[in-house]
Amino acid sequence: RRIETDTIQKRLKEGMFLIILTALGTTDAGCYWGHNGYGCGTEGVWISWGSWSTCSSSCGLGSQLRTRSCSQGLCSGSSKATQQCQGIGDDCSSPQCTKRVRRNVNTLTNSEKTSLSLALQKAISSKDYENIANFHGYPETLCSGACCPHGSLDFLPWHRLFMVQMEEVLGEALPYWDWTENGSVPDLWKSITAPIKQGNLLSRPRCNRPNLNTVIRASSITINANELKKKTKTAFMATTFDTFHDQISLPHNEIHVSMDCEMRDTRTAAYDPIFYLHHAYVDKQFAFWQELQRLRGLSLKMENHPDLLKSLPPFDNKKFNKLQKTHIFNWGNETFDYKENYCYEYDDLTFDGKTPEEFLSAMTSSFSPDFSIVDLKPTQGATVQEQLPVAPPLPTVYVGIILPKTAPSGFHQFALCLAGSCVSAGRVATFGSPSQNTSSPGIVAKKTHYLVEYEVTDLVNDLGWEGSESEFKLTAKLANKRLEVPAPVVILRYRGVEVGSIGTVVIGPKQQRQDYGDLLDKFERIIGGN
Repeated sequence: RRIETDTIQKRLKEGMFLIILTALGTTDAGCYWGHNGYGCGTEGVWISWGSWSTCSSSCGLGSQLRTRSCSQGLCSGSSKATQQCQGIGDDCSSPQCTKRVRRNVNTLTNSEKTSLSLALQKAISSKDYENIANFHGYPETLCSGACCPHGSLDFLPWHRLFMVQMEEVLGEALPYWDWTENGSVPDLWKSITAPIKQGNLLSRPRCNRPNLNTVIRASSITINANELKKKTKTAFMATTFDTFHDQISLPHNEIHVSMDCEMRDTRTAAYDPIFYLHHAYVDKQFAFWQELQRLRGLSLKMENHPDLLKSLPPFDNKKFNKLQKTHIFNWGNETFDYKENYCYEYDDLTFDGKTPEEFLSAMTSSFSPDFSIVDLKPTQGATVQEQLPVAPPLPTVYVGIILPKTAPSGFHQFALCLAGSCVSAGRVATFGSPSQNTSSPGIVAKKTHYLVEYEVTDLVNDLGWEGSESEFKLTAKLANKRLEVPAPVVILRYRGVEVGSIGTVVIGPKQQRQDYGDLLDKFERIIGGN
């Protein structure tokens, strides 16, 4: 008796059938399972594959099918095969591309602001505005749950498509709000009352809302531009897409939580027009980092990330998405070529007054190649100075905070400690909805959590905690217990070394190595932990 199957489900079905056949006395040594069922006799021979079918999509990525036939008996294996294809139908040609230039909102003239205000009012009147805003959150009827992928690597590509979608509705280039340079909330669109689709059905305890179906903003908003610039700089030092995604989420989340009210909730954030100024800048940061990766020679590795080789709903569904350019190019990896595929660009690609080339040059000039961070770990009974021929430069110090991929919105303060003395060191933000549960509380792994880094080198120097191997005695802790995660770790590496890669991790005395799951596997050295 010979059984050949592809799935467990088939095996169960086949096993049940064989029991019946055995009871009837109909099985023998010459009987077996093939591509088309159970039979007895000689195993057959496959005839050559047929031609591939027409691509299932007339526009964009789809699939093709081909089949083969079995001759003279039963054949093992599958009679069908599929492959990915690119639709090239008559409706698949890219629209005429006249590039829009996205500019800093603070450089717009009064007439340009008036034009954008009229465009938004028209989109609101036609209900196009609320229908596109619905892509991001509530009501969750377009996808299986919310369409916006916060906490996954689709986050940046998905929001790039989303910005293009709203930009097309407005018919004007989206301006961006550079909150690393200006913490004042732009006044563009401030006087326009934006709708919230079925907002009266949502429970939202924060902010006093006279009308549940319209957007409201907090009366007092504080944005720390220098803090956001610091976090953005750390993100740009990342050389992998995973790490950049995790790090850039910190300033992104902080804006959402600081804005409060609708912006603090993933379900309603996209109904506030400030959302698009905010995310246009996040997209510009993405574009800046893409150029950094090109200069580093890592573009192809970034664009071929396996987690991005898929379509992004609801942009892949013509029922909801009528815009040709985002329907044709709706895969995550297709969003990287934004100039060609979506016909827009930025007035400049600069950060903190530096071009990508200048940013990398400044980063490289601070790198100390003569030492490895591993060398900072003294062996038993020896000091750093005794092990190395010359005194090494002082390391850059980071606090590594473990965050759940799904969590309610809020700030999470942390402290840095040395010899029992602790000082406030900073805060990070998570962005979600009030009803959102923390992912896998108590169980830490890459699938459910991520590690973000916050530089505290200046604080260490100001406190006089640098040198004499003090860095290896530093610990960190969360100031509140709202998140069920292990205590932060301390990370040491030299200036200029990319974030999220090599380095030495110091675990506090109350934690064990296994508490962090696989999040620390990428580091060279781990000190402490029971």
